Amino acid sequence: MTDPNKQIPRFLKEEPSDTDIFKGGGHQRTAVALIDFIKSDQDIGIIGLEGDLGSGKSTVVQLVKNSLEKANHDLSAEGADLNSGNMKSDKKAESDEISGERKYQLLTFDLDKHSHSSIRKALIVALHGKIEKLWQDRSSIRRYYFNCILRKQTDSIFRFIKKINPASYESLTAKKIVKYICYKITLILTLIKFDKYHSVGLEKLDNAKFIALGRKLDFQRKTNSEMNWWLLPFAISFAISVKYMLEAVVNVFNTLHIRYSPELEYNFDLENTLTTIAGFSVLIVVLSKYVIDIFRSRNSGKVSVIDLYKKNGRDNIVENVRVDNDIHSFELKKALDEFIDIIPGDTTLVLVIDNIDRVESRLVQEVWSDLNIISSISNAKFKVILPYSEVKLAKALSDEDDDYSITGREYVSKRLPIVFRAPPIITADWRMQFESYWKESIWFIKGYKEVSELIDIWSPGNTPVTPRFLKRLINDIATSYVGCPEEDIHGLCFAFYLLVYKSHRPNVTIYQALALRPELDKSGGSKVVDDGEQELKEWNENLSKTNDLMDRVFKGQVEWPEEVTCINYQANKEISFSELLEKPIAEAINTKDTKSILELSLVIGFDIYFKRVIESFLPEELYDLACDVSAWMDREPAGNWLDKYLPEINYRAANSQREVKLNSFKNMYPLKRAGYTLSYVRVQNEFDDYEFGKKPIDDKAIQHFYDCSVLLDKKPSVIYDPPADFFYEYLWPLRNKLKLWDIESIVMDQSLKKGLFYKLKNSYYMEERIPMDADMIAWFNSKNRIGDKALNDGMFKKIDFLFRDSRGVEFFPNLEVWGKSESTKFLARYFAEFSEEMPDKMKNKWLSALLVHGIISGDLMAQNNKDVESVSVSEPSLWDVIKDEIVGLDFDENYLTFAPLEVIAASVPKTEYNEILIPALVKLFENDRIVELDDSMRDELRTLKVSLNDLDYDCSVLVSKLNELITS
Repeated sequence: MTDPNKQIPRFLKEEPSDTDIFKGGGHQRTAVALIDFIKSDQDIGIIGLEGDLGSGKSTVVQLVKNSLEKANHDLSAEGADLNSGNMKSDKKAESDEISGERKYQLLTFDLDKHSHSSIRKALIVALHGKIEKLWQDRSSIRRYYFNCILRKQTDSIFRFIKKINPASYESLTAKKIVKYICYKITLILTLIKFDKYHSVGLEKLDNAKFIALGRKLDFQRKTNSEMNWWLLPFAISFAISVKYMLEAVVNVFNTLHIRYSPELEYNFDLENTLTTIAGFSVLIVVLSKYVIDIFRSRNSGKVSVIDLYKKNGRDNIVENVRVDNDIHSFELKKALDEFIDIIPGDTTLVLVIDNIDRVESRLVQEVWSDLNIISSISNAKFKVILPYSEVKLAKALSDEDDDYSITGREYVSKRLPIVFRAPPIITADWRMQFESYWKESIWFIKGYKEVSELIDIWSPGNTPVTPRFLKRLINDIATSYVGCPEEDIHGLCFAFYLLVYKSHRPNVTIYQALALRPELDKSGGSKVVDDGEQELKEWNENLSKTNDLMDRVFKGQVEWPEEVTCINYQANKEISFSELLEKPIAEAINTKDTKSILELSLVIGFDIYFKRVIESFLPEELYDLACDVSAWMDREPAGNWLDKYLPEINYRAANSQREVKLNSFKNMYPLKRAGYTLSYVRVQNEFDDYEFGKKPIDDKAIQHFYDCSVLLDKKPSVIYDPPADFFYEYLWPLRNKLKLWDIESIVMDQSLKKGLFYKLKNSYYMEERIPMDADMIAWFNSKNRIGDKALNDGMFKKIDFLFRDSRGVEFFPNLEVWGKSESTKFLARYFAEFSEEMPDKMKNKWLSALLVHGIISGDLMAQNNKDVESVSVSEPSLWDVIKDEIVGLDFDENYLTFAPLEVIAASVPKTEYNEILIPALVKLFENDRIVELDDSMRDELRTLKVSLNDLDYDCSVLVSKLNELITS
């Protein structure tokens, strides 16, 4: 419902002005020059009127029209009424005939209105309508007809007098008498012949139109008809009936009277009978034809006497008819020739072809070709004015690859040799007119002077300042005012919304406009303009000037953005600014839209609404947003945002009592690494809850607990002494994600070892655990030391562990068959059969394990016997199976730690494999992979040291390490 207290603006119409409203007077001078050229009757049919869109070309045309109509009116007022018989009117008409003044009629043909139909048809219809209107003015046409006859009669008599009596020709009295007599004779002839002349003229006009439009067909028809033979008997019978009809009727009545009267005797002789038949002969002929037609099934028994005179039958017709949907150029020329010929000789029709610069290029080129026809037939009775924008018209006429419209400009200059120009409006003029428009339409809104300044800033590179532009701007301000519930809004806010934001959509958003800076993208560039650095520079300069203007007018007040949002959303300030900032801020936080949050932060009032919005979010969600901002590629705005709003987020985090969601701290890592100060109050509380058992640690909470630990830079106590179940279920499967806890560096005590082996032993049938169990066993093996008795006591009795998957060999040192000779035969056969299929890494591990197994069992070199058909056959030894494979072997020294020290000491001097064992021992000793030595172990090491002295292999490094161990 409309507010009754709200002012109603007066909207401005977009129509040409009847006067030159600008003090410069350029439009009036152009119109006068154009009229003078038309009246000069020069042999140029098409006159150009050039000007930018909205520069006032239509106003110039309107001024020309008004001037010509005024001249026509004055001329008509001075003319004589030919129906008047008084002498005064006669003299006036005579003087008018001698003056020879012309009339001018202007017809505007709007191409834009007919752009979706046939231009040529529309033009012919428009010209026909205008000329028909001229001919419907009977008094004007009568006057023209009278003048033509008078001139012809007077010239003929004067030539005759001059020929027979030259002296009388020079007499003024004689001339006056002759003119008067001719005038009276012409008046009588006009009254007699004018109606026929007028009707013939209109008929010629219609014929020209119908022929051009293809509505009148001129053709010949050939008809072959037959004569009806019934005509002869009908004619004879008709003639006889006329003669004897009366007697026949009398005879019939007399016969009826005698036939039914008992007193009289019937006596009907031959003469009376023939007379009666002759009288009714025509009826007999007609009835005979009727009966015959029935039997022939002709005309359904219906017959007409007319058929006896004119046969209704089939005619063979041959005719040529041409039907065309469009008008060709020669038809257009023919129609125009006819139209111009029909225009009264004292009248000039001025055709204005308007809006040629507003239609498609295809139509422009079509009309341009027709202008050549029009120019060829133009004369004193027909002129054409073509208003156009040179830039638009040249572009439409140019080739697609002609960036500078050179060919189009050449076409324009060739076709339009005479061009008048609608001048641009000078600044002082448009400012005064803008004030006039403002006071006429929206006088109750303040700020037209400031709006003029904003127009100065944004119009040069965007829209020229024209009357159309000014009217449209004021009408847009008026409609925005009517739709806005807020009343006291400054006019500059309306103009800002229209000129800075609306005219640059979709390249600029309302947020960017209110921020008074170009759109940011992820590369830190601008998307407002796409045409190069110069355009971007101009855009930024305009923004800077606009910012200065808004600051000067509103003195830094926050209210003006609120007013702009009211205009945009057509709602009150509270709803509009909430829609502008509150909802977008909340949405940007929810969707982690960094770009939007940075743009919104530039809008005046963001601080207030941001603090209000973040109250509904968890602190961790705000840290997620801050993390995304820190990753923004344009470091400067991101850094400024964090410096300003991260302390507010920290404050919310330190004082929040809301429950923490699992895994919500992970985006605090990047902020911490970047050196930003964060609040860890909620992190510490979460850490303490898990550390002291207030919250259980399960598969869902372990990652969250780890995040707390990392942020606080401290490990929980459970990592230093983990229960076997916790280690097996959570720590080991997640070891790659919990890297900072360094799970693989945990020192295992006896309790952890036994617990883990128990879990491994019971997980044999759990297929999903196979990869992790193999990894864990490999890790155990890497932790084992020479002399460590805890791990190699045969915890796994099933040899099937070896074959659970391709990494089953990791379980070998912990199986019950490890180092037992009864398994050597089977393992040798297995390796010999499947070694070729093993990956290189697993093959190395199998070779390392088999070598150490053979050394411990003592049957590395022993051959195995088997019975083949009751005959004992010797099988290859384990050494025979692996000796060729261990050349260049990447020995896994972990398996060597599962061999007793005394076995190692006895086997190292063996020349067959000492090149493998000696480097492995050096590596183990260097990494302290040996238990704390007792006296017996030192004796074994001394024995090993002595045995090395007899080897040719360089054992100096190993000897040095042995000395260190023995003396430690």
